[in-house]
Amino acid sequence: MIMLRQAPAYINAIMWRGRYLRRLGLVLVGAWFAASLAGCESSSANDRGNDSSSAGEPADNDTDSNVLVALGDSVTTGEEITGPSYPQILAGLLGKTVVNEGTGGALSSDGVSKINSVLTRYNPSQALILYGINDVIHVGNEDWTIGNLQTMVRACKEYGTQPVLGTIPPRYRGDGVWDPRHTSLDQRIRQLARSEGIPLSDVEAEFGFNEALMLPDGYHPNDDGTRIIAFTFYDAVQ
Repeated sequence: MIMLRQAPAYINAIMWRGRYLRRLGLVLVGAWFAASLAGCESSSANDRGNDSSSAGEPADNDTDSNVLVALGDSVTTGEEITGPSYPQILAGLLGKTVVNEGTGGALSSDGVSKINSVLTRYNPSQALILYGINDVIHVGNEDWTIGNLQTMVRACKEYGTQPVLGTIPPRYRGDGVWDPRHTSLDQRIRQLARSEGIPLSDVEAEFGFNEALMLPDGYHPNDDGTRIIAFTFYDAVQ
């Protein structure tokens, strides 16, 4: 149940993007994952085994249609917010298990190291891949990031899991200034999704450079922004 003091900000965040208006009733219930209380779940699992991944054509594995896995950094873990993480919200919306394999501070190379073990452990029908913020901060090499994302995408295809790429949220630097490095990387991520023929969760586009969706640090989405991420992936996995 949504607390009354939270409702205006929450509703404004959803209404801010017109195409979410049609699902406002679902928002009010789903964001607090009433459906998850009836049996679906979001699992958290960090520090699993490490494997390298390889490219190839989709395999004919019988993946579990009721299981998805979310890979990423602290935006995925939800450790910076007070409410549920986006995988938790998404689990309630879908009525499925969404395993949270996010790790705070992770680089895209960390995703490469664990992708094969994650796939074999959970046998998911879809893998949600949301990396890049820490790459921008600590590495600053778009080719390196895109190469890592492509490796994860092709590992998923080889296993038989559908990969779903996400653009990273914009970074607000204050005084109306947004970090162009995030925008540049997101354009490359869109291009990768198109070239690989896979779904895209365009988080940056849905945020629309709205600072009201960001925490004061400018990097992490707040609770309202996290709900936007969940709904953007919800659209992408349908």
